[in-house]
Amino acid sequence: MNRLEALLATLQPDPLPASTIEQCLEGTFDTPLSGDGLCHGLAYDSRRVTPGSLFVALCGEKVDGHAYLRDAWERGARGAVVEHPDAALAMPQLTVTDSRRALSLLSDLAYRASSRHLSTIGITGTKGKTSTTYFVRHLLEQGGHQTGVIGTLGWHVGGETVPLPLTTPESLELHQLLAALRQAGCSHVAMEASAHGVHFQRTRDVTFSRLLFTNLAQDHLDFFGSMEAYGAAKARLFTEQLPEHPEALGLINIDDPFGQQLASLLPAEQLMTVGTQAQAQVRGTLMEARPGQLRLRIQFREQGEIEALVPLGGAFFLTNLLLAAATAASLGVSLTAITAGLATMPAVPGRHEVVSTPDDDISVVVDYAHTPMSVAAILATVERDSARPVIALVGCGGDRDRSKRPQMGRLALDGADQVFVTSDNPRSEDPEAIIADILTGIPTEAVGQSVRVEVDRGTAIASMIQEAPAGARLFILGKGHEPYQILKDRTIAFDDREHARTALAARREARLGATV
Repeated sequence: MNRLEALLATLQPDPLPASTIEQCLEGTFDTPLSGDGLCHGLAYDSRRVTPGSLFVALCGEKVDGHAYLRDAWERGARGAVVEHPDAALAMPQLTVTDSRRALSLLSDLAYRASSRHLSTIGITGTKGKTSTTYFVRHLLEQGGHQTGVIGTLGWHVGGETVPLPLTTPESLELHQLLAALRQAGCSHVAMEASAHGVHFQRTRDVTFSRLLFTNLAQDHLDFFGSMEAYGAAKARLFTEQLPEHPEALGLINIDDPFGQQLASLLPAEQLMTVGTQAQAQVRGTLMEARPGQLRLRIQFREQGEIEALVPLGGAFFLTNLLLAAATAASLGVSLTAITAGLATMPAVPGRHEVVSTPDDDISVVVDYAHTPMSVAAILATVERDSARPVIALVGCGGDRDRSKRPQMGRLALDGADQVFVTSDNPRSEDPEAIIADILTGIPTEAVGQSVRVEVDRGTAIASMIQEAPAGARLFILGKGHEPYQILKDRTIAFDDREHARTALAARREARLGATV
């Protein structure tokens, strides 16, 4: 157990009197709470109920918490918040119209409204949330502000990280983490706000000082059904929560068409536009892009102009870096500190992460790209050169939006000279069926020629590295930082980076043997 885990384990919520709960939720328990009339803790999973706590029954996608009211009661819950009460159960119950919103309100209350005492920066968008979160953290810390992170890569402060099961945790865990980060000495927190997190009310009672929008592209249509519904979920952060806090600011990428629409909905005093267009309040220009290096000019309408050499590869990072710089400047970080921070920007795990070494005769990059937009963007970072072919490995996750699979195959072939089609996280689906969907976007005559199918991901990575000609540029796409692979009946340890390093080491050894 590291320091952060120990801190979270000892963090205790404030006891909530029945009267406070009733006032907060604008309802009344049908019978008085037993004991001291206080609820000592909250739970939405009956297995985590402790004696004296309050159980909140959530209606989930697959499980209805109301089915576990009796179990929570028998485990010692003092009462429950429900959407439809169980009249046969002698348990104090308070009925609400939305138990997820109730959990969010109560979690904020129990953990002392910690986000109000922090400068909390929320980042939403299809792509770039994780990178932007880490870029914001680095620039704020360059300005002297200890900054925590919550998101896809876990929760983080200082040199310690603890994994999280969700990009945006359930509201109870989210407010616990905010309280823990405050207790750890953070003044600022940068967190990812996913569309699912907004939809399920996880972020509804977080007090944000800044909200950032990166972009909108096809993803998660298996859940939202349409791009309109998906975009609306992200927009709710700005249209519902920003007006509640007049000092908060929305920073919007107006290079994105949806970003332009979103910017038009915000009052001028709560809007900062960011992008490469002349009208952007924070305008960026990519002056030069080399492998592992970006030269930027950033013009701040109010503060002035800077130039910086950023040690990152990939022009697609431009928007993320601009948003991070704009955020830091809006929070009082000097342009001198921002320039220094950009010049020392660390790579984000699994985001255009170079795993090859100078001793290798090929370059290998691992990236989390798992949408059509991100696959196209990362392959567009390299110029085509017949002497240095581009080889891409792609797959698609099971139980997710099927409509993007043909696009992934087509765009991979458009951007690479050779493509390996393989498994990602197949989950409950047949990996070969997923691959068949991907291949519908690829000309039949290309399969077996420039397109190779290898169902086993480990074999695919090893083969592409072993067989690549000297000078080739390889991109292993889809899983990025993930240290696992989710199969139908189990989850196994699997890290693209480790598989690539093992294959690279074998290639180096073979080359060395050939020269002896």
